[in-house]
Amino acid sequence: MFYVLAILGVLWLAFSVAACRSTLAITTSLPASSRWRAGRNYLWLPGLSLGIASLFIGIRYAARVPYIAYGLPFQVFAIDVTGRDYVGIISLPYLLMDLFCWVGLAHAAYWLAFRLKFKANLTSGA
Repeated sequence: MFYVLAILGVLWLAFSVAACRSTLAITTSLPASSRWRAGRNYLWLPGLSLGIASLFIGIRYAARVPYIAYGLPFQVFAIDVTGRDYVGIISLPYLLMDLFCWVGLAHAAYWLAFRLKFKANLTSGA
């Protein structure tokens, strides 16, 4: 299960980078007074909120010593049944990747909303 989530997380991370780049490309082509351009500046807020909330999602693993890993899609820390935690400096990159995945999801939703609203203008060739 850990490897499946790690692979999905890496794919999600690549999708997040593409979504952030697409949103940036679309909104920079708009006039500076556009609501869509101004709204892009606040996309970190729902993404950061979802990223912090994902740290409370626990996944149980049955190993030699059963433990619960927290974080989605990347497991940031783990706690075993005896109460010992496994958190260290290696947790920081996973936390940053986890947060960036959720910010990328907010960018993807913003990109999709923009595409649906301006579908006729984008396909007219103008």
